Amino acid sequence: GRWVAVGTTDGSAWLWDTSAKDGEGGVMLTTNSASIDSISIASGSNWLIAGCDDGVIQLWNLAHVKLMAIATPTDCGIINPPAKDGNIPHL
Repeated sequence: GRWVAVGTTDGSAWLWDTSAKDGEGGVMLTTNSASIDSISIASGSNWLIAGCDDGVIQLWNLAHVKLMAIATPTDCGIINPPAKDGNIPHL
């Protein structure tokens, strides 16, 4: 794959594009959680999902480095796409 991602205990995630020269270009994905417990990038795609210690799940679009959706522990259903106005849906 071309992406490497790391979740941290301070609630941030770091993302690197391995095709960048000399490992430059690390980007921090900001979250509102205390800790990211799991992180995964869908093989062959531009999607990252992060699972946080507070039960929040975040879906990121890596092509645009943008948070697309959030699901909280009280939510149920599937993750909806963002609204046309760019607002991030909460389920």
